[in-house]
Formats: sequence, structure tokens, C-alpha cells
Amino acid sequence: MDLDVAEGGMSAEAAESSSTAAAAAFDLSIVRDLETVREDWLAFEKTAAATPFQTYQWMHAWQAAIGDRKTVSPLIVLGYRHGRLVFILPFAVERRRGARRLIWFAHELADYNGPLIEPEILKRLPESFAADVIERVRDLVPGIDHVFLAKQPETLCGLPNPFASYRGVPFTCGAHSARLGDNWQDFSLAHRSARSLRRLREKEKKLARQGDITFEAINSVAERERLMDRLVAWKIGQLRARGDRVPFADPAAQRLLRELARATRDDARFRLYALKSEGRAVALAFCLVGHGRLIYYLCAYEEGETARHSPGLLLLIHIFKAAIDEGLEVFDFSNGDEDYKAHWIDRSDQIFVSLKAFTVKGRIAAAADRVELQTIRWVKRHPPLLRLANRLLRLWWRLGQALAGRGAAAS
Repeated sequence: MDLDVAEGGMSAEAAESSSTAAAAAFDLSIVRDLETVREDWLAFEKTAAATPFQTYQWMHAWQAAIGDRKTVSPLIVLGYRHGRLVFILPFAVERRRGARRLIWFAHELADYNGPLIEPEILKRLPESFAADVIERVRDLVPGIDHVFLAKQPETLCGLPNPFASYRGVPFTCGAHSARLGDNWQDFSLAHRSARSLRRLREKEKKLARQGDITFEAINSVAERERLMDRLVAWKIGQLRARGDRVPFADPAAQRLLRELARATRDDARFRLYALKSEGRAVALAFCLVGHGRLIYYLCAYEEGETARHSPGLLLLIHIFKAAIDEGLEVFDFSNGDEDYKAHWIDRSDQIFVSLKAFTVKGRIAAAADRVELQTIRWVKRHPPLLRLANRLLRLWWRLGQALAGRGAAAS
């Protein structure tokens, strides 16, 4: 299957001679089994424009986590130019709301979704690329009712993401980041006052009175698994206490993170950091690294006496310092509009969701998706409503706990 990528209906010869046109044609191949493309994927991701959430390791861990879930099936699109792999589109088909929708595979817990594309090819893709390739996928795989491509960043490695502009509507939050610079002192003073930094040093001194403080990157498989479970448990508790959505309560999400903890000890792209007091973890963070960026994906801290000294914030500062020392360029707080990020960021970007229906069933399902997104955005823009929603979620969780406890007592 050839995919014409020249702009304005240009011929292959004209495309080759134009500095703004893409390559003349791509051959497409559909793959249903991740394992069959393992070696090609691992080799291609080393140079492709993408995020760490599109690595084979993340995809494979998600596949292992969900098992043979009947509602989702991988639909990996491989694009070749003159026999050379130049892009991977990690799609899947999901049955939801009575329709079959095209999604990014493993999108549920990924903070960023999208393709893997050779940078030189990405520079020359026309605006119609996403629409064209999706139409050709529909020709190859009949029965797709609509498209729902969630959490797509505006750019991939600094280049425009062709899928973000395809029928895109804003996601429910933005993405936030900060350039790190050459040293901690300049970076910290650019974002916090001297007085604020002094207070942070005082907090660390107070925490140190409870025992020696150490900052560690966890490498032992057994400790990674144990601490990942603890991190998830802390995060679930803190999200529920705030009345937020709790995606990590899903057993599949927990299996994903445990799989990553187990399988990536020698993979520097997936890192588990700990702040310890007398050898006991009091704050933990799981981060992903790629293309000079560190993505601050999941963080939480121990409740109780140590929480008064802001161990989570202290761990964040140690990770800032480690990233600067390593020569990383960007600290990516990822998506989410939490207040604490405003103290550190110098850039905010939109994230997009692509929505397009092809059938009657698709139009009904896509309309429901659109209403859901718009409702969440609207609630988030009105603080009183957001506080009410948080309060209702807390009450719902407490009711569930009470009923579960009553059921356990009755049995």
C-alpha cells in the first residue's frame, strides 16, 4: 500500500525536487503482534522522533499488563520508504460505547501518545499526512467507526506533530516544562527566590534530624519492585484524599508499573528515584528519559511525621540537580496543571485529542467522547465546580470503602 506524501497532488518527480515536499511514497504494513517487530522497533526507536512512552519496552509492558483483553487489539502500522523503515504508528482498535475506535496503543497511562518518525521524514511531511494515513488504514482494516487519539503533544523532538493537528481538540489539561541550564544555582534562582530556597534547605535540615538523608537511583530489581508498589500505594492514597481521578488503582496499571520496574533495571530511560531517611524511603519518583528530556511521571511521599518537611519537594530538587549534572536539557513535568509546577516551569504546551467519526455508530460514540472532554475542561476552568467534584469523588470513595468493610464483616 503506497501513501502519497507530496503536497498539492505533486508527482513523485516534483516531490523529490521540492525542498518542502515529503518523500514520494511510503509502503504500509499492518502488524498485529508486537513481538514480530521487536528487533526493528528497538533499533528504530534509538533515532526516531518520539517520546519514551512509544518505546518498545513501554508497549510490551502494557501488553503484558492487560493480557488478552478482548476489547483492545494492537494495530501497528509500519511505514517504509525504499525498503527502509521510516515510521511506526502504534495504533490499536478498541471496542467502546458500541463502536470500534482507532486509538493509540497503551494510551491509558501514557502521558504522551503519538508516532515514531524518522526526523528527516518528519520535517517534510505535509499537513495531510495524518488524514491520509488513517484513510489508508481504514481501507486495510474495515470496520473502524471513529478515531480517538488522546494526549498528543504539539511537537516531537521540537518538530510539529502531524497527528496533533488532525481533527484536534484541546485535552483536559496542558503540558509543562522547564529548560535546565548548566548549573543548579542559576536554575534555582531563576525560578525561586533566595528566601524560598533557604526555607527548602531548612526543611531538609529538619528532616535530617530524623536520620541521615540520601538520594538514590534504585537499581536492584527486588528493591525496584518493592518501592514501585509503595509509590503506587502512596499515590493512590494521595489522589483519593484530594478527590482526584485514580488511574493507578486499576490492577492493569499496577501490573504495568511492576513490569517496568522489573524489566528496565539496565535501561537508563526508566528511572526510579528515592529520598531516604535512615535507609527508609520517604519520597519516590518514577521518571522517563529520552532525547535530552526527563519526564517526571509519577511521584509520591510517605504520609505522617516526615510529610511536614516536604520530602516530595526535596526529592524533586535532588532530581533537578541530577538531571543538570547529567547534561539533560529539559525537565518535563508532563501533563497536568498542578499548582506546584508553576514555581518551576518556563513553558506550557497544549495537548490534543483527535476525534473523527466515519459511521453512524462512530458519530454517536465520538459525540459522547467530545462531551466528556468538554465537560471536564469546563469543570476545571471553574474552581468552585472543581472543588465540588473533588468533594463528591472523596465521598464516593469513602462510601465504597464503607460498603466494602461492611461486606467483609458480614462474610
